Amino acid sequence: MWKRLVVAALVFSIVGLVGLGGVAALAFDAPGGGSEANVLAVDALDTDGDGVDDALDLCPGTITGDPVDSDGCADAQVDADGDGVCNSFAPSAGPSGCTGQDLCPTGTDPDDPVDPNGCSDIQVDIDGDGVCNSFATSAGPSGCTGNDNCPVHVNPDQVDRDGDGQGDACDLDDDNDGVLDGLDSCPSQANPGQEDADGDGLGDACDDDDDNDGVSDVDDAFPLDPNEDTDSDNDGVGDNADNCSFVSNADQTDTDGDGLGDACDPDEDGDPSGEGGPGQGYAICSSANQNAQARLSQLRDAGKPVDRAIEATGNCGSGAGTGSGSTASGGDVH
Repeated sequence: MWKRLVVAALVFSIVGLVGLGGVAALAFDAPGGGSEANVLAVDALDTDGDGVDDALDLCPGTITGDPVDSDGCADAQVDADGDGVCNSFAPSAGPSGCTGQDLCPTGTDPDDPVDPNGCSDIQVDIDGDGVCNSFATSAGPSGCTGNDNCPVHVNPDQVDRDGDGQGDACDLDDDNDGVLDGLDSCPSQANPGQEDADGDGLGDACDDDDDNDGVSDVDDAFPLDPNEDTDSDNDGVGDNADNCSFVSNADQTDTDGDGLGDACDPDEDGDPSGEGGPGQGYAICSSANQNAQARLSQLRDAGKPVDRAIEATGNCGSGAGTGSGSTASGGDVH
């Protein structure tokens, strides 16, 4: 009988492969169109040996010994990282019954908690600063937010002074002036020229006291001159060098060369017979000089023969040097 079937298989034309219960069968038509068919039964196929026939197995290629569900799928075949959230397009749930669709299907640590999308915190916020990695697919169980401008450097404040999209925490040139932060005298303030007037290592662009004279730039009339910080008469000449510090005289003219500018010198030509001789005193004009004592000090420094300081109360021009007016300090000044 079996010999006849084998011989028949060689000469008969195969009509089809049909399923008969749990077996596969080959059906042959007899030559000549006879009505009697010959059937050869063979065992059903289960290529991966998981107990589910190939025809019904949704996950072929199961590793031998792995438990499977009724669809022939092991947990590893439908939930690759074992976090309980199914791989995208998983055909079944596996024996452990995964759920959902994993947006972070690989690399999840088995001990790490995940959110409903299968993502652990480290997979969506690698530096753990609460700001999500760029293009993070979920928020993780801790619920990160935003888009981290330094994904591997902790910077929850996301400061980016130069606005180049790279946070200062990971930007090698925070002010984007072309000078690396490690070499920049003002790493947070653009200063490509690296100017440093006082040579203290802090660039002028970020130095509150550029001339290092102890007076803040905002209060210093001469922020780049360590010898000057005040200009009382606003003539552009610092008080320390001004030969008339309380009378504006930008040209600093001093005809008699006595160190007192003509603008405030009652005896411009240095003539001994001129005004200001012994016993006469010099007029201190309030309208031109608001500080009589400072004016008197300037006269003394110039070597003028001052016996008495007089504050003019009338016309400064006509009263100066004539002794008219009232005594500024109420007595002799030596």
